[in-house]
Amino acid sequence: MKLEDINKIKKMSSKLLLTILIIGMSMVTGCSDDLDVTPESVWKIEDFYKTTSQLELALNGAYGLLATDDVYGRSFMYMDYGTDEGYYTVTWNEAYAIPLYRHTTNDEYVKRLWLNLYSVVNQANNILERVDPSNFENEEHIPYLAEARFLRGFCYYQLLAWYGEVPLRTASTKQTSDNHMEVANQTEIYAQIIEDLNYASENLNLAAEVTPGRANKMAAHGILARVYLKMAGYPLKDTQYYQKALEECEIVMASNHDLIPSSFEVVTDPDSGNEVKVVLEDGYASHFLSYIENRYDQVESIFEITFQANLLNLGVSTHGKIGVDNGLSFKYGVIGDGYPLTNNAVCASVKMQNLYEMEDIRRAWNIPEVQYTNAGKIIKAWPLSAQYGTGKFRRWEPAPDGTPPNSDGTDAYVLLEDTNNPDRNNTGINFPILRYADILLMHAEASNYIDGPNIAALESLNKVRERAGLEGFTLSDTEVATKQAFFEELVDERSRELCYEGLRKQDLIRWELLDDALEEIDALIKGDPAYTGNGIQVAMLRASDSFDPAKHLTLPYPEQEVNINNNLEQKPAWK
Repeated sequence: MKLEDINKIKKMSSKLLLTILIIGMSMVTGCSDDLDVTPESVWKIEDFYKTTSQLELALNGAYGLLATDDVYGRSFMYMDYGTDEGYYTVTWNEAYAIPLYRHTTNDEYVKRLWLNLYSVVNQANNILERVDPSNFENEEHIPYLAEARFLRGFCYYQLLAWYGEVPLRTASTKQTSDNHMEVANQTEIYAQIIEDLNYASENLNLAAEVTPGRANKMAAHGILARVYLKMAGYPLKDTQYYQKALEECEIVMASNHDLIPSSFEVVTDPDSGNEVKVVLEDGYASHFLSYIENRYDQVESIFEITFQANLLNLGVSTHGKIGVDNGLSFKYGVIGDGYPLTNNAVCASVKMQNLYEMEDIRRAWNIPEVQYTNAGKIIKAWPLSAQYGTGKFRRWEPAPDGTPPNSDGTDAYVLLEDTNNPDRNNTGINFPILRYADILLMHAEASNYIDGPNIAALESLNKVRERAGLEGFTLSDTEVATKQAFFEELVDERSRELCYEGLRKQDLIRWELLDDALEEIDALIKGDPAYTGNGIQVAMLRASDSFDPAKHLTLPYPEQEVNINNNLEQKPAWK
């Protein structure tokens, strides 16, 4: 693409984003009937949505809102902590109070997530209302409508999962009075989500036929499976939806998506004479390197939020903090040090060290237990320390064995991000929303619930395990021999495979296990031989100390939204 084309896209995108903000902000700030001056740099809304280029820009602006720091660029990585997978370890402030369960109705991130999700909904509503089929030939507008409905359904799923019952806005906000809307009940909201995602699944193209980072047919089916599992669990607990989840998973399993394979070889250790398994290809690590290096793996990745490539692919400039706040520790505590900064605002929990079998290749990737010290040495990172970083979205890793030290005596390391202009504070690392491994584990969960342990459920579970270098289970194995045992194995397996991908808290909530998980973490921290009660360790206990199941299974409504919506009353537990 030529430079002048990129600049043109940037200018058009800036106009569009301003348009979106002017339209979307009315939901949280209201609008004035006297505001009748149209800036020359903004398209009139009645003149927009008439060409495929305009629809592309409108949708790209919506994706850009999902890629902000207030959603997947940063906040979601924090929101999913405060579980058995990890904790927020910053001791000098509690800026991100949600993972500590110390947030209030005035919390800035409670408000910003709501605003961004509803702004995407509003943009989707504008597209759905204003597209005139007579402006398009051969139904070329249909995939764009499907994409708008996918985004609306996806955002309403997130709103319902995180906030509970919310206003159901299926028309764009046009005037101040539109702000005043009561919450809809769960059944109404789920019905709209299902209708939107079904339409998307019928009218979107396959992943190989769309721009990476955009919605596709199998993403709609996969998110529907996730929605149905949520409906089958807490708080609706309508177990008929396990069958629906199973059916949606089977549609994706019949597609071209698959796991990136691993390969192994059994060799004899010349020293001990024992047989050992050697990893020839690590499919798990390879897949996550695709997010870090901005390579689109459209085999295992079904839907992801993109960052670095957005200017060229979507015409929207975005960045994230993936790998900065949740990566491998690098010179922890050095203020102002440069790339590849990792501030270790969150870290892996003490439970993770024993969750994996030692031969599980995911252990070395997700919790490698290494840190780069201020003195330039790569040493072990210990549980119950702030340096016990997560490796899934790492910016760096130790150089291969045998690499000599640098000339100054510091240890060599490898930079992983694909960038010629590294940024200490921001990354282009993409965030996975839906992977094929998740489809397999959802399929196994639904199948086990319906029929108990069975061959189909076991095959899905074993595909994930075997890619990780583990032996597959048989139905006679005690770990999976009963319905409850199979479920408990899945609870752990989802964490081994999907940790730090923004899914654990919602999983624990729908299983009604979040309280138990936090109690377990509290006991593991206090019972660890390394526990001394220092400041970092006490900080790790904040979530379990503060969690209240009467309040914290959903977020409060943002206080500002309650103030401007006459029909929205704050939840009783948050008054």
